[in-house]
Amino acid sequence: MAGMKWVRVGKAAGSVPAITSLMLLVDHRHGDPIAIIDATWLNGVRTAAVTAVAVRELAVPDAKVLGIIGAGAQGRMHLQYLPSVLPHLQEIRIYSRRYEKARTAAGEFGGGFRGRIVAVHDAETAVRDTDVVVSATTADTPVIQQEWLKEGVFYAQIGGHECTFEAAYAFDKILVDDWRSSD
Repeated sequence: MAGMKWVRVGKAAGSVPAITSLMLLVDHRHGDPIAIIDATWLNGVRTAAVTAVAVRELAVPDAKVLGIIGAGAQGRMHLQYLPSVLPHLQEIRIYSRRYEKARTAAGEFGGGFRGRIVAVHDAETAVRDTDVVVSATTADTPVIQQEWLKEGVFYAQIGGHECTFEAAYAFDKILVDDWRSSD
């Protein structure tokens, strides 16, 4: 069996999500297609899992506050999976340009998290004084400012251009899975 994942990233439009994905499965012996699968959910889980592994290995071990920028599919997947690798987590803050979307995401969250989860009205509130920040938006301009990020924060940028260049230049380390993917 061999597979290929195709991903489309764009702006959400009506009921069409910002990220859609297809998986083509092929019999490797003959090259015959076996299945074409809607892999949008799978893509979200894989992305959140990669972030969870990075958080588990690189974030401060006693992280207590998680900030999530973006309440779309990727933000919700991260909201669902990151608490499992943050054993000391006490609070989750989620921000979306549309406050109601952040409120809905916070209200729908289950996952056994016993701490406080709150929708916030602005990105600064979601980011300031957090130990882990995840941004998962389709923003064309930076949403996160350098002065909001405390020293030692773990920041995962899932989208395209969500923090200022000044913030990126101030990081101690920058790890990427593929430098060319942003070309």
